[in-house]
Amino acid sequence: MKSLLGPAPAAIRNYEREFRTDFSGIGSRLKFIQPVSKKALIRRIRDAEVTFIADFHTFSQAQKTALRLIRESIQPGEDWLIGLEVVPSRFQSALDAFQSGKIGLEAFHQIIRYKDEWGFPWENYAPIFEWARQNSVKIVALNGPGRAGARSRAPTLASGFSKTMEELKLRDRWAASLISILLSGGQSRRMIVLYGELHVGTKHIPDELRIASKLRLGRPVRSISIHQNDDILYWRLAREAKELQTEIIKLRRNVFCVLASTPWAKLQSLISWLEGEAAQIEQDESTDYLSLLVTYGKTLAEFFGVESPHQAYESLTVRTIDELDFVDTLFKDHRFSRTERALIRFHVLNNQRLYIPPDIAYLASPSQNATAELAAIHLLRTQTRFKLLFQHERDDFFRLVLEASFAFLGSLILNPRRKCDLPADHRSRLKALAEGAKPMNKAEVIAREITLSLLRKTGNRREVTRLMNSPRHAPAAMLAARYLGQIFGKKLHKAILAETLDITRIRDFFFTGKVLSRGKQKKDVTQSFEERYIDLVKWIDRSSITASKKDSL
Repeated sequence: MKSLLGPAPAAIRNYEREFRTDFSGIGSRLKFIQPVSKKALIRRIRDAEVTFIADFHTFSQAQKTALRLIRESIQPGEDWLIGLEVVPSRFQSALDAFQSGKIGLEAFHQIIRYKDEWGFPWENYAPIFEWARQNSVKIVALNGPGRAGARSRAPTLASGFSKTMEELKLRDRWAASLISILLSGGQSRRMIVLYGELHVGTKHIPDELRIASKLRLGRPVRSISIHQNDDILYWRLAREAKELQTEIIKLRRNVFCVLASTPWAKLQSLISWLEGEAAQIEQDESTDYLSLLVTYGKTLAEFFGVESPHQAYESLTVRTIDELDFVDTLFKDHRFSRTERALIRFHVLNNQRLYIPPDIAYLASPSQNATAELAAIHLLRTQTRFKLLFQHERDDFFRLVLEASFAFLGSLILNPRRKCDLPADHRSRLKALAEGAKPMNKAEVIAREITLSLLRKTGNRREVTRLMNSPRHAPAAMLAARYLGQIFGKKLHKAILAETLDITRIRDFFFTGKVLSRGKQKKDVTQSFEERYIDLVKWIDRSSITASKKDSL
């Protein structure tokens, strides 16, 4: 990060040293550390009066984890507040008006000068505002006086861009004082605060809150701090081969760290944000994502031990939701069938990523995970030389499942903490849809039903024939294949970590069609995709994963 942002001022370095005391001595204790369960962490949040959650502003995973903790900690009818650094305190009335629906998003951003005062991706924070609105939980604007926000151009994200120690301390005292005032309004009131990662260190806002609450309430409030995705801690765990087995660590009595992602994913979010700023001037965003896709593709090729020739990327183009005119141009050469054209339109209209052979990666709304998936598919396609998007054949469904499995496996190699809907999540979602929840798209219900049917050992694969023969069900077939592929990719990744399947066998299975079973394969006999699917299912049944993505953060 220093190479991206330049050297930090002395005040920031001192402030960071104070922050790191929460992690002091952890290296010598790693061998004896026991992970904390998600349930135990939720209990601690509910027992505390104030929970501080660290925020890395460019990294959407930080805000997603915060929202998951908020959702599972706050129960209906309880007195909770959510405190955010995103909005300066002087704009509390505008925040209240926005949350109550009196003003729209554009007016809200204009009033609080969002781009100038904050400037980080709004889509990262929007779900928190929406959840609070739907559940009648008040959001409090906690950002106080001092220079704060993306546009101030100071050298560190986590510090809120203040340059002097006095500015940093002033902002900490401001937030702490406001929190103590709010807590005096009710005996059972509790609060969850999302604030820049350095600020939630024990020696910063939490210590200031102890002082402020003693003065106002006559006692220190009970608080805990939850750090997220600390780079140094991750690499220390990696040296002990514990980085993927440890999701939540208790650092001290009231200090925890959640590891929901990897250091490189966190860093890439910063790089993408900085490059996105430049792209607003240069208008060359697709080139940036093409570069990232090529990097991911070459990384995966190296991982699987295959050649990744430069010419494999020469004709590849990346498209996003901001470049939808490419569809009209694409259809002019008539190389796609009517069903394939309908599938492309379906993915574009529903903001779904899609690899369009032979050389278009449609990222929809770009993300690292989407880029990694399409990089994996492009690598697979360059090895197998398969050129079609979709065929009305039963066997093509199983090809789609295998392709989706490799795509999700590739994304997990690059981001091992990535989540997907697992069997319990599909059942839960179908229940919600049956009770009146709005479907994400017209194919969702059928796709989830087919997914669960095929996951059952008694599942009837003949359902696939009916699905693949119907042009109007093609989107459901493709979506079901993706759902299954995500689960299979998850199991394959687990098998790699457990060393029950080696990388060479997985590579040969996907790239050359070699069976996973150890028995000899008959020469000159080509397996159907369905036979390969059955072979894969037999092997991944040995790899157990959790029933729901909600079992982890």
